Amino acid sequence: MEHSKDLVKEKIVAGSLEMFMERGCKSVTMDAVAKQLGMSKRTIYEKFRNKAELLFECCQLLVQKDAALVDSVLKSNSLGDFVRASEECIRVNGAWFERRCCFMSELNHYYNDIFVRHIEINNSQRREVLESALQIFRDKGIVRSDTDLGIVTFFLNSVIQQILSGSLSIQGYTKRQMIVHFMRTYFRGIATNRALEEMKQLSNTD
Repeated sequence: MEHSKDLVKEKIVAGSLEMFMERGCKSVTMDAVAKQLGMSKRTIYEKFRNKAELLFECCQLLVQKDAALVDSVLKSNSLGDFVRASEECIRVNGAWFERRCCFMSELNHYYNDIFVRHIEINNSQRREVLESALQIFRDKGIVRSDTDLGIVTFFLNSVIQQILSGSLSIQGYTKRQMIVHFMRTYFRGIATNRALEEMKQLSNTD
């Protein structure tokens, strides 16, 4: 019985996230969620005390989606593969990526406390993933042995977060373009000579 309850909760969160990203987190009401999902309001409120709690769970789902994307990236065997896989994740999820940025902006404006909690969780996960990946690449001789992974991870994660939040922007460039160009430039600075050759080949195939 408990398993069935979890499935209902998952359905509510997944459906609500789509609605929030499509219509905006301010305009979507709990009534609208119930109607869209073909459920009673009572069922919705049995799972979530209020809209804020539902929004936070939707943010948690975003964190899970990020983790799933990262799994494919961490399977990379070279720095070139890592950059390609990262860029492919951004490209394939392009439209969704842009909608997510809009959703985060609105969440920050209207539900700042939830936004802050989400950013803290997401940043922590991203830091762990980046440092783990860089450690693997350093062990493989792709990232220079003198690289301070803690410092590199901190700045890499900070810039990505600033781009995603909109606090760092360049006129004429989308957030996706900025992240892709930043990643390529940044990784060149910590790559070994062998990895730099891979990066040249990657640039030549663009």
